[in-house]
Amino acid sequence: MGFFIWGIIIADTVAAFMIQVGFILMRIALVNVEGQKKNCYLYLKWFFGFALSSISCTIHVALQAFMSVILLSATCVTSLVFGVILAIVWLKEQFVWQYDVAALTLMIGGCVSMVLQAGYIPDKFTFEELLEMVKSEKSIIFYTSTGVVLIFACVSYYWLLVALKKFEKAGEAYVIDQKLTLPPSLLPENINKTESTFNTRNSDR
Repeated sequence: MGFFIWGIIIADTVAAFMIQVGFILMRIALVNVEGQKKNCYLYLKWFFGFALSSISCTIHVALQAFMSVILLSATCVTSLVFGVILAIVWLKEQFVWQYDVAALTLMIGGCVSMVLQAGYIPDKFTFEELLEMVKSEKSIIFYTSTGVVLIFACVSYYWLLVALKKFEKAGEAYVIDQKLTLPPSLLPENINKTESTFNTRNSDR
């Protein structure tokens, strides 16, 4: 029985790691098309990352049927740790220890406290009792609230994309306006050329 439990924990930890690998691959595909009029969803790297994350999430959900959900959910913190490490290694993101260490410490401490306070004696329910709990008032409230949160997240994401497109158009219009109103010598590309020429002359001296 002990080997079975450890097998589930190890499998769930591997699934958590693969979830973050999929997210990182999707992020890399998105970074590769930034500034280009291309869709990152058409890239094989994005599709492979999405498939890997989906399969790993399915494994994580399936394993929860064999152990306490509270105990197994503690392995999710390993997914966050893996995500931070992979973002630093693959995406070259900066690790801000003042914020990241504090956040990781709080998440790890929360998961450890969940494990320490969880009950280790599993409750046994019949199929009728489980069906009654699924159809109970609390469950319906949970389903409804989860759906509302999901809809809110989708609407917020769509609104963010719309605002981002407006910002990009405003930035492009500002650049065009600056090119029309500023003299050629004050344009950003000409200023960079002037600075590089000045630095080259100083280095020759």
